[in-house]
Amino acid sequence: MLVEQAKIKQPPSAWLARVIDSSTPDAVRALLEDHPQVTTIVLGFVPGSADDEANLEAALLIRDAGLATHVPADGQVASGGADFYWFTLEAAPAESIHWMTSIELDRYGIATE
Repeated sequence: MLVEQAKIKQPPSAWLARVIDSSTPDAVRALLEDHPQVTTIVLGFVPGSADDEANLEAALLIRDAGLATHVPADGQVASGGADFYWFTLEAAPAESIHWMTSIELDRYGIATE
């Protein structure tokens, strides 16, 4: 279960630090059932995925449950772990994308010379 893979820290967060594999979707289900107080999955060290389908399934379970994901400043997420993080995000639909103006790019320091 995910609690074995991840420690419950500073409730309501679960700390994930491992490679995502075929056991992860069931672990997420167990976490959701056994620890309904958890609202955030902290991705401490997720170096990748050994199973792409399980990676997507687990990430969508987290997203569909409304859990937030957080990568702390000292966290490391790479390879399939980055895909996992991306899949957990709830993004705006393409038609809701805001195209920044030149003024906004300058204001927020996004554009460089």
